[in-house]
Amino acid sequence: MSARTHFGPEAATAIDLSTRDMARASTHAERIEIVGPQVAVPFGDLPLHPYRRGSRLSLLATLWRLRPDVIVVQQEVTTASLIARLGPPARLAVHRRHTAKQPKPGLRRWWARRRFDRLDALFFNSEFCRQDFHSVWPEVTVPTITVANGLDAADWVGRPPDQREGIIAFTGRAHPDKGALPLARALVPLLARHAGWRAHFMLSRSADHPETMLALRLALAPVAARVEIALDQPHDAVRDLLSRAAIAVVPSIYAEPFGRAALEAMAAGAVTVSSMRGGLAEVVGNAGVAAEPEAGALERALEDLIGDPARRAWLSDASRARAAERFSIAATGAAFDVGVGLTMAGDMR
Repeated sequence: MSARTHFGPEAATAIDLSTRDMARASTHAERIEIVGPQVAVPFGDLPLHPYRRGSRLSLLATLWRLRPDVIVVQQEVTTASLIARLGPPARLAVHRRHTAKQPKPGLRRWWARRRFDRLDALFFNSEFCRQDFHSVWPEVTVPTITVANGLDAADWVGRPPDQREGIIAFTGRAHPDKGALPLARALVPLLARHAGWRAHFMLSRSADHPETMLALRLALAPVAARVEIALDQPHDAVRDLLSRAAIAVVPSIYAEPFGRAALEAMAAGAVTVSSMRGGLAEVVGNAGVAAEPEAGALERALEDLIGDPARRAWLSDASRARAAERFSIAATGAAFDVGVGLTMAGDMR
């Protein structure tokens, strides 16, 4: 696991949640060991071998004690490169969950490429990310595979469309790129017109972005009585909100590598309004509503949905079906197993 992850129910990141789901669904589940920063209360269904957060020496010592055959590092190529040089002998892959940064030319690019050349395989959480990587690094010949995030549909049973509450939900990090602020601006006139509706923002890592939090509260001040803001909630609270909400909005301003917030909303049956940027288009497809992440476009999309219960019902069913069919935990586990096989086949490079 990467240094900022938290493999436990209280503050799990998207990486923690998808890693847990992927490991549980793999045919190798009984042999998978999770290595991550120490947490007070880890998930109880997979073993966590903790190391001191921020200590590379502690990480390496833990890996040497376990001596695994295959190591899949979540996200951090630099950490994987360190493991390749100083860790126990093992096949090594990195599961990338972000778009590729364009390195500076010359020595820096050569040095960055050397890190990739130490790997046996690269996993990507969306086809968008995989293609983006190849456009930035056409010279890297390490085998690649898409291992998308998946969900167990049984964990995301929401209410039927006609029993949902008039809630417009936003779940995700408080980072300005997630688009909470343009959504807030869209909600002010919208909620003023629709007395039976309200909004709920469930924001994580709020302390990292105090300016965004202040701007959000100021923007929502005219309708504050009809808006709930909850900070840094456990994942069960996110699941409960999405199971009740009629609409969920994922108005990301930047190109999302995947868009787990959208997938969770769809799996729970909340009609998803999305900016469709980056991997979001891959996740949502035609089972949601596209809207640019600016106040006017979001307001119009939400207005149309509020006024059309039949369309909301159809999209709710379609979104649940798409999540279950295309992003099932079984499909993710199978893709992960293929990736492990790819990693073991070092002669394929």
